[in-house]
Amino acid sequence: MVELTHYKLTRKETYSIHLNGTDNELFAIEGGGAVARDPNKEFLSEIVKQMNTLFEGELTNNDMLNYAHTLKDKLMENSKVVEQVSNNSKKQAMIGGFVDALNDAVIESLDAHKSLATQTLDQEKVCLGLANIVYELICHNIVPAEERA
Repeated sequence: MVELTHYKLTRKETYSIHLNGTDNELFAIEGGGAVARDPNKEFLSEIVKQMNTLFEGELTNNDMLNYAHTLKDKLMENSKVVEQVSNNSKKQAMIGGFVDALNDAVIESLDAHKSLATQTLDQEKVCLGLANIVYELICHNIVPAEERA
């Protein structure tokens, strides 16, 4: 334990500040512009960067992220894959059939999306129902919860 027995205050510099406003009012000043780092945002940004090096075409960042999330969700349905990823290194999981499971997930998601798209385009009832669902999803993202009630 360290005990402070003496200290000395010294004046290194003096500053004169000018306050805007009247005697009873001060105006706010702008912040320094620093932004807190969001680890999740940085992670997703890195994913998009990697996917941009892999894929070509007129694809948005959201197209690529949605595709990656679709495949991740499909792989998460495979208990063997989840177990391998949970209990092994990346290298061991890749050797253990991860790539084969990914290929299966790509095919399954393609089939599922094709089926959903075909039904949406062929059946007006499905199209209108999906329109209502997607509308609600958009509102959920842009309208605060207290305003939706």
